Amino acid sequence: MAFVIGLWILMYLLEANRGNDLVNVVRHTARRPADWSYDLSTFEEAWARVVSGYGPAAVVHLFVGHAVAGRIRRREGAEVSTLLDLSGGSARDRP
Repeated sequence: MAFVIGLWILMYLLEANRGNDLVNVVRHTARRPADWSYDLSTFEEAWARVVSGYGPAAVVHLFVGHAVAGRIRRREGAEVSTLLDLSGGSARDRP
């Protein structure tokens, strides 16, 4: 999600063609996860509203995604080491 939100911010800043289907899909896809942060701040400049509206959501999704991935990686690592302990081997014994 952070990638999609960041992609929309980039497309907006580069003034992507809003008539393009891909641009519309990215914009609508980014809007849902950024609903909570959109319009938190009010700026007169349109680019500042987009960056401040979608930026916090992108950062939160990035950190949450990394936290979940790290948790899964640690959990899978624990399962592998448990299996190695049960088989009597170690990671160094494996080819």
